[in-house]
Amino acid sequence: MKKGNILFVSLICIAALTGNAFCAKVQDEMKEIKASIAAFAGEDIKTLAEEINQQDPNGIMEQVSAKLEKVKKEYPASAGEINNVFAAIKELSSRRSDRLDFLAQNYVTPLERDLSPALIALKNQNTGAFYATMSVIDVEIPTQRGYRSLSSILDFVNGYLPFEGSQIRDTDNLIDSLGAQPYQDALWLFGYLQKNEPDVKQTTGIIEEKFKCVLRHYNSQDFGSKVWAQNAEGCLEDFEYVLSTIKVLNPRLYGKVLGIMNRKYPATNGKKLSIAEMKDKVNESLRNYILADTGLVQDPHGILSSMDAYSK
Repeated sequence: MKKGNILFVSLICIAALTGNAFCAKVQDEMKEIKASIAAFAGEDIKTLAEEINQQDPNGIMEQVSAKLEKVKKEYPASAGEINNVFAAIKELSSRRSDRLDFLAQNYVTPLERDLSPALIALKNQNTGAFYATMSVIDVEIPTQRGYRSLSSILDFVNGYLPFEGSQIRDTDNLIDSLGAQPYQDALWLFGYLQKNEPDVKQTTGIIEEKFKCVLRHYNSQDFGSKVWAQNAEGCLEDFEYVLSTIKVLNPRLYGKVLGIMNRKYPATNGKKLSIAEMKDKVNESLRNYILADTGLVQDPHGILSSMDAYSK
């Protein structure tokens, strides 16, 4: 029975002030309708709750939050700006809609009003904290459409906007750089650092080359072999030497480049390894061929071990 009909019959019953069976029947029907609505609403809420609970089975947002806490401890003065960045990402993750075009519209505000300005504010406040934060948030976050990188979300939104002038204002293309492709995204940030700080371009270029040498061994065909371990050892030790030198000569630059590179990278063995884990993997292989620990990767200042992608 429609609400209007129920209301009309109810008014007749009230006006007549009767307690006959007809009015009792109407009241019973109204109770049934209310019960059905309550049951439907309860089921709908339950379904939504289950969807949200299942949205992030890998606990990505929890991992990002925990890693950012470590970044905040390293850069306490930037804690507020880092919180603003994470708040924007959480908002993106929570947005829902029954239609994709509406969902795209729902993403505009957290991307343009919140995330892009928060990243710029963080960069202006402390570039070391900025690069470290960028490396942490450069992952696929849970969304209504499944796990998506921040760059992918940006592309999704821009694909629904009517013309180029209406597309998201992504200052310095920072959101677009977050493609959840750790190696390529780290190289983009190296370029960004060199562009914004040309006075350290040569030094940064040397660090980048040593970094590339290390990463080449992640996808080597002879991964885990004796030759692989010996070659990787040389790259890692050269990398450590350059970084330890920069740490003494230019501590601020050291913090920036470490923030850029301190993430996990996919390897031939099917795992994602931080540089600290890569060092351990190389040493694990070397132990099969050497007699003394002097043949292992030397990390006298603990710099390689510190590059754990904020996971410990």
